[in-house]
Amino acid sequence: MKLEPAKDSLALLFSQYTDILYTSTGEKYPYLVTGVLLNPNKVCAIMQKDINFESIELSDVENLTLESRYNLIGYNWKTYDFNNGIYTVNPNLIYLITDTDGYYYKLRFIGFYNDLGEKGFPKFEYQRL
Repeated sequence: MKLEPAKDSLALLFSQYTDILYTSTGEKYPYLVTGVLLNPNKVCAIMQKDINFESIELSDVENLTLESRYNLIGYNWKTYDFNNGIYTVNPNLIYLITDTDGYYYKLRFIGFYNDLGEKGFPKFEYQRL
């Protein structure tokens, strides 16, 4: 019995996972995060800052060099405010993605809470180019 999807069918994995962070002295420590991982078999992406999400077209992406690094999207599309105890999403981070079938998409995150105010529920918008 196979417990996972075929490696060429999944583009993005929304999950909790452990990332390695570093202390100010350079020591590694594991840290549990909630983020997005790319399928490294066929999916590539690039992050763009401060561009107009609505105006992005296929011609804007075709000449860019996208990467297959599995944690390119990761969890840095949100930041934690220690003073107020909340996460804030940065909607100015745009991810341009090619999926397992070669189609291009644009994606940005717009929230991290569900309707009950519980964290860990990424909200995003995307569009095929």
